[in-house]
Amino acid sequence: MILDKVAPKADQRLFRDNILQQNLALIIWVCLWILIQHLFNSLQWNDVQQISGFLAVLIIITGLVIGFASTWTYKLLTSIPFAISQLVFIAAATALGTLILQELKFSEYLDLYGSVWWGDLALLLVKYAFAYDLYRSLWFLSLLALLSASTLAVAWKRRPYTLPRGGFLLVHLATSVILLGGLLGKYGFVRAFNELKQNQPVSIFWKVKGPDPGDWKNPFSLPFFIRLDQFEVVKHDPEYRLYAFTQPDGRGGFEDNPKSYDAEAGLKARLPLTWKRLEILQALPDALNRSTWINDITAPENPVLQVMLGTGTSNPLLGFLVAQDSRTQRFNDPQGRFALVFSEEFKVNDLSRFKKSEPKSHLVQLTFAGKTFDKEFKKGSIWDFPVFKLKMIRLFNDFPFKNDPNGKPVKIETVPPELRGNWAELELITNDGQQAKILLSSRNPEFSKSLNAANLPPGLSLQYQTSGEEAFSQFVVFSKKDMKIRLIENAQILKESPLLFDRPFIFKNGFSATPLALLLNARVDGKYIPNTQVRPISERNPAVQISLSDPRTGKTETAWLDGREAKPTTFFDKKIGFIYRLKDQEARDFRSKITLIDPSGKTLAQKEISVNDPLVYKGLWFYQSNYNPEDPTVSGIMVVYEPGLWVTYLGFAMIVIGTIWMFYLKPIIKKRQGV
Repeated sequence: MILDKVAPKADQRLFRDNILQQNLALIIWVCLWILIQHLFNSLQWNDVQQISGFLAVLIIITGLVIGFASTWTYKLLTSIPFAISQLVFIAAATALGTLILQELKFSEYLDLYGSVWWGDLALLLVKYAFAYDLYRSLWFLSLLALLSASTLAVAWKRRPYTLPRGGFLLVHLATSVILLGGLLGKYGFVRAFNELKQNQPVSIFWKVKGPDPGDWKNPFSLPFFIRLDQFEVVKHDPEYRLYAFTQPDGRGGFEDNPKSYDAEAGLKARLPLTWKRLEILQALPDALNRSTWINDITAPENPVLQVMLGTGTSNPLLGFLVAQDSRTQRFNDPQGRFALVFSEEFKVNDLSRFKKSEPKSHLVQLTFAGKTFDKEFKKGSIWDFPVFKLKMIRLFNDFPFKNDPNGKPVKIETVPPELRGNWAELELITNDGQQAKILLSSRNPEFSKSLNAANLPPGLSLQYQTSGEEAFSQFVVFSKKDMKIRLIENAQILKESPLLFDRPFIFKNGFSATPLALLLNARVDGKYIPNTQVRPISERNPAVQISLSDPRTGKTETAWLDGREAKPTTFFDKKIGFIYRLKDQEARDFRSKITLIDPSGKTLAQKEISVNDPLVYKGLWFYQSNYNPEDPTVSGIMVVYEPGLWVTYLGFAMIVIGTIWMFYLKPIIKKRQGV
């Protein structure tokens, strides 16, 4: 052989006897297969394609070894040091699979490992080394393939076999059987998810991959129907937790995999995947918000204008406009009549901004099982999915119709606020030919959500989003540089006056805007105090004060978090986010009674399931997964199918039987044979 002739025999023997070098080679072998699996994932290969690719690569490597270094490889595979190296590696991998719980959500991994000293390594292994599904990862299967090759080589070397040595043969064949079980498991393994609506049997689930149910591109069809008969959530008193977001999504938000903490004063922890340190300074079970903007000459320049808005009633509105924040530099009248805007400088060229205009882009967003897809709206285009498709029909302004008492559409003379704005009409067409009209509002998504609830499959939501439009035509603009107030309508200045404090600027019959104060170096003075009045639990407003520090720079940021805030408060240039909210429901709080039904309507099996008590039927395991907080009649069910499991168990049984054979039966057999 070529390699046998080229490589010095001393070096060959050195490698065969050097466990350190062998372990280094095994590390390279594992890293190679991790990279190969990442490549397969980037190509969007399913499990069948990945196993086919895995076997193809192994066949190529085996062919090269037989062709160029068969003698050297045979001696390596049958050497005791290499066997020890492989066993150490397999033992370490198995220990890793024991330490890192399998097939959890990434948020659960954050909760489990985010605070322990080795947590960052565990999270990196989950995210990049497939440790969440370790025993079906290609790198673990590659280790089994090597060990199987070694045990088969040793079994071949120790032939022929007699009855007393049957245990030795069983033990050395067991690795190959376990590998076969792993390959079958990877080849035929299915973990699929669907949200079941009560009393609506389904047979289609969606295959999922990774630690979060998100990839639902491939359907999994059951040979029968599954029906949700009853769903129950175990009730608890409201409990709030602190959630930390450490993974920005690149779009101004965060990946929805937060680490959660008990909100207890004095708690100190390191945030996962960062060097930042968290400390909870105060935790109030029921708090009153006394926060306000104050002028702080030590703070960076941040102009904030306090304005009183008169609406013709005895209760004017008070608020702050922040010039440097696009979200809070304007106030939009909920009825769509006008907007108040505070800018640092007004230029004539800015007039074009203050004009009602149509959207520049129209987007339809589809969300299912935590996965979101976007598509530009194009009239007449088709958006295909496995069991249904969406047809883009038309766009229109202000929902113009309502149903009369007889169910017929009639034109609306005065359009109410919830029906104003841009609308998109789509048609949902299922594979069996059923059609349903979908109407989506860009201005009021919650209204269109309730409007379409009866026509959308459980767990599926649609939104219509526009950008680049201006919905208002009348503006009251305050400018800091020239200290003026302007009334602008459709890019035309109708009225202009100096910005004088405590002097009302009347811009509409019954409406006025009065500047009260200008804070040039404004910052929020967050302050919450305990509420001394006893209120029901459901009416309380908890709050926590937290401090976030970076030991590398010495920088510290402190803020109050209100239990009623809907969005995370950001720290350190929006790289870290915190939100204090009601605790997420956990799978252990859910109970579902499900029934399996054949196509003729016959009941096949029935059981109340929970997260640790599944229904098992013909190799299919049905687990309680999640629930839809907006619909108590919907329950998330996970179905798992693992055809190689019993083959793997057979391999372990062979090891146990073979070991007993070698140490207990072998002496008895040899004694009876007179050997």
